[in-house]
Amino acid sequence: MNTLSLDNDIYLTPERWNEISGEQLLKISEMTRDVTNLNEFLIKLWLEVLEFKVLVAPEEIIEDQACFYIWSKTKELKSFNIGLEIASHYYRTIKDKTYLISAQDLQFAASHLRWMFTEKYNGQDLVENTFVLNSLLTKNKIKEFRFAKTNYCGPENELTNLRFGEYILSETYFNRYQETKNPEWIDRFFAVLYRPVKSRKEIESKDYDGDTRITFNAATVIRNSKRLENLSENYKHACLLFYDGCRNYLAHKFPLTFKPGSGQKVDTFVAMEDLTVTLMNETGHHVDVIREMLLYDVLSILERMEKRAEANKPKK
Repeated sequence: MNTLSLDNDIYLTPERWNEISGEQLLKISEMTRDVTNLNEFLIKLWLEVLEFKVLVAPEEIIEDQACFYIWSKTKELKSFNIGLEIASHYYRTIKDKTYLISAQDLQFAASHLRWMFTEKYNGQDLVENTFVLNSLLTKNKIKEFRFAKTNYCGPENELTNLRFGEYILSETYFNRYQETKNPEWIDRFFAVLYRPVKSRKEIESKDYDGDTRITFNAATVIRNSKRLENLSENYKHACLLFYDGCRNYLAHKFPLTFKPGSGQKVDTFVAMEDLTVTLMNETGHHVDVIREMLLYDVLSILERMEKRAEANKPKK
């Protein structure tokens, strides 16, 4: 965590993706859908993350600098993983405080969230003054929620309990949404990853597989996505950020499997089906068995195949 002192009061701001809370992630997912000016956005985001509000009052000019009054609207510290003693200090001493801060200092404080973005490239060329969100979030900050009288649960951190069949559809819908921004695809994407919680009887059963979500069924995804249409878009975009962070993590963990391709545009679902056939030929398993395999097991097989192919290449 980064620390910031305002009138000797210490505030904490996350300095990496996995330090943000679930509440902060929902705010980020809402705000990052409309980023035009990065500096202005970072200031707005910083105020939201720390739960500050700019008071509707005339700014003051101090030493030729415009200064603004900001009010701390923090009521409790459930957003931070800190000790009870520190949390008690926050509640007693910082709650409902007003600060005068210069525009320059405000911009400097907000720059501590710059790590969320990376510079944008067009091929090998840097696009000047253009930035894109770069999620490295691998912890599921919104593991469970309740909606329409149903408890829903998402995948584990780093997608460790994701099965290959889930991955085929989640990757397909993720890419189609990124390409079209059609809400139908994000609804389906979300319905793949977030499913109702199993009954207590199923969880206590000797056949329990460790996944609290009901068993994945590709045939029910579209129907289940309809039930989630009215869920806040913030949850769905938060899931996109988590999934994208996990994709980046997997690409780093399995570099040969996720190495850049030929550049030819191929539909994700078609590519996944081709990959399934490749795995069938490699393992001798039926397609249904492959789809039930954990994603990490599949990626480990593919990584070994790539290493073998590299080793068998003729030396120049």
